[in-house]
Amino acid sequence: MILLIRHAEKSLTGKQNLTSKGIDDALNYGKKLKQQGVYFDEIISSPVKRCMQTAEKIIEGLESRINIQKSHLLGEPGMFIINDKKAAKVFDKFTVCEVINMILKKKELLGFLQINEACKPMIDEIQIKIALNKSVLYISHDVIIMPFIAAYTSKIRTIKETDIIGYLGEYIIKN
Repeated sequence: MILLIRHAEKSLTGKQNLTSKGIDDALNYGKKLKQQGVYFDEIISSPVKRCMQTAEKIIEGLESRINIQKSHLLGEPGMFIINDKKAAKVFDKFTVCEVINMILKKKELLGFLQINEACKPMIDEIQIKIALNKSVLYISHDVIIMPFIAAYTSKIRTIKETDIIGYLGEYIIKN
């Protein structure tokens, strides 16, 4: 199983670490997975602190000793960004939902790769994990997960604000 999740609840101020609720939720998410008999061969996270904190708490809830692998495809800068400074200007001008929709519509965005080119390395990686029958948890951000799911499934053409994956929201790719 390949499981993609968004990090737990983040603070809206400062460095955007997890809130105390986010910490508790991530820990309980790991406990829930353990109760369901879910295990992972690998946990791969965005290097952004809130994602790493989410991974650490999930591992604690799983009562596992698995190491967290960091992937810059999942954040900092993420698979879609080729120039942080230019991309930041896009995020300053538009909402996350608007940015995701522009990515989905293959609009030229300063600092961004086109969706198919951006998603190819991750799709290739997931296909290898599936071929090796690996169970992998990926932890990332809404603005990465939503367009990636759209590219992977070819089913999503546009989204509304209410469609954006919530904290600890998940997308499962069965192998």
